[in-house]
Amino acid sequence: MLITILLLFATITLLSGIIPLLNVTVLTQVGEKHIAEIEEIATQVSGSLTAPVKHDIHVNNISFSYPGTHQPAIQNVSFYAPQGSMTAIVGSSGSGKSTLAYLLLSFYQLDKGEIRLGGHPIHHKVPPTRGAHCAYRQFTE
Repeated sequence: MLITILLLFATITLLSGIIPLLNVTVLTQVGEKHIAEIEEIATQVSGSLTAPVKHDIHVNNISFSYPGTHQPAIQNVSFYAPQGSMTAIVGSSGSGKSTLAYLLLSFYQLDKGEIRLGGHPIHHKVPPTRGAHCAYRQFTE
């Protein structure tokens, strides 16, 4: 009986050390995938690395549909976010919040409309440069 308890204790101790390592391995693989995706995007986009002096964001009547769909993910959205301000984009699940963030970072091309950063169309900027000036926080209920 004592040997069984000791074996059980040793097994639990061993597993408690292995499980965190498995989590780190999975997180590392996910992180490597995201880094590879960002590097691929960076090599596909050309443009100036200089950031505009002003960082006002003008979103003017933008629309976007994901490839292969006819339903717009975002339709006729406009807003202005002045430099130094904090802007919250809120809405229910599937309302286009993440899509808007991806469009602001030029991960997708707009179907219609224009996004300007500091008075310049964003499609002329390199996404990693612009991303250095943006923050994204996802909240869950």
